Amino acid sequence: GGTYWFLSAEYSIPIIERLRFAAFYDIGMVYSKAYDFNLGNYNDDWGVGLRLLIPQLGPAPLRLDYAFPITHGSDTSGSGRFQFSVGYSRPF
Repeated sequence: GGTYWFLSAEYSIPIIERLRFAAFYDIGMVYSKAYDFNLGNYNDDWGVGLRLLIPQLGPAPLRLDYAFPITHGSDTSGSGRFQFSVGYSRPF
């Protein structure tokens, strides 16, 4: 897309030394045209996940999340899905 906006809030608690449980809320949207911005058109979800810190990777955690959509467009599924990532980027 040409323009996007994204906001995420996360709360995590330690399970063991390098493993954390997280609960999160994400909201955002991608628009096909540059500078095409509308706050009334968005997708959002909430979910839970695990954060595993591996010292050899530095401060970026391995992340395994499952998100449940709240608001979604007609071109996306209304069912939840898993997401695996390394670091702090989140393509939900």
